[in-house]
Amino acid sequence: MADDILNRLSAFPNLPKQDPGIMENIEEALEPCVGGWSQFEDNCYRVEPEALSWDDAEKRCDKLEAELVKINSKEENEFVLQLARRFAGERKQIWIGLKWESRAFYWSDNSIPVYTNWAEDEPNGNAKEPCGSMYIAQTVLPNKASGYWNDLTCGARTDQYASGLVCKKLALF
Repeated sequence: MADDILNRLSAFPNLPKQDPGIMENIEEALEPCVGGWSQFEDNCYRVEPEALSWDDAEKRCDKLEAELVKINSKEENEFVLQLARRFAGERKQIWIGLKWESRAFYWSDNSIPVYTNWAEDEPNGNAKEPCGSMYIAQTVLPNKASGYWNDLTCGARTDQYASGLVCKKLALF
């Protein structure tokens, strides 16, 4: 789509070019995900490596007009894992949008998970560990293998636990 619009604009060679960066501005405005966001299918994702609690992570995503990542497939899980390793590789885990409510885990939009990837023996805390995270560190422990999910206390923010986060929102088009 961006190429189509740029091709149409090139048909007007006498169009005033007052700003030398105008084409770059147009190209950026036509991207489905703005700077700092990465696209997978119809969504944009952003990794924030800062150590935050789950609630603060959710607020951070809200400020970005997004939500903590909701993972709907194995392919999306792998994409989020690789993205998190790239931008928050020093972290062992990242927050995802799962939270324990009324005897089950739900996504932060209150939907029931259609895909899960819990580590062996997880979730194990339920109401005591009501917030979801994903292991992203390389490890030899199979129950903490990268890409698998864990449940934690929502205030956990040390390097041992989830610290970074991934936000998700719909792509612009």
